[in-house]
Amino acid sequence: MKKNKKNGIVTINPIKLFKRFLKEKNLYSTFYYGIKFNKGFINYFKTTEPTMYITNIDRQNVKNTMPYRTYYIINNLNDEWYSKLMFLPQKEIIENKFEMFLKKRGIFNLYESCFAPYYANKMYAFSLGRNRKIIAYTNTINTWRDLLPTKYLTSAFDITDTIKQSQFWENLNQAWLKELNTHMDKLKIIYK
Repeated sequence: MKKNKKNGIVTINPIKLFKRFLKEKNLYSTFYYGIKFNKGFINYFKTTEPTMYITNIDRQNVKNTMPYRTYYIINNLNDEWYSKLMFLPQKEIIENKFEMFLKKRGIFNLYESCFAPYYANKMYAFSLGRNRKIIAYTNTINTWRDLLPTKYLTSAFDITDTIKQSQFWENLNQAWLKELNTHMDKLKIIYK
């Protein structure tokens, strides 16, 4: 990953990032040996949109060649992979942008004082059990920085327990997501 200081564009090699992601999950050999890629292993990744690395794999082939539980683990990895691809290479930049976003509105200290790790961890456990939506980079959330950028405002604390009305936080979340989407143009994908 390289950041161009001139225009702020972050350049990544998604194949390297994906291999690292698979190795962290202990699924690299499963992917490499268990899935038959029509175009070859590396060629598959070069010719497939990085956000589709997991979803475009032939599901029937995976079911036939892999152990039962592994198929479901791979099926549920997509949200986590998407967040690693889109947010992790820019994690520090996005965190700074979020801080500035709150400081401009004069509520950064309020946000930090409202952050409740017990609430965030409860939301994480609930989301994993229910529909596998990933809300954080880590299994244990200790700070708002552990949350994915799209969840900074929705999973950090119970918005009904603060001195501001819930509508305030909902509007703030919409504004943050809009700003985050404009920032995502700063990610450039290069295959080396």
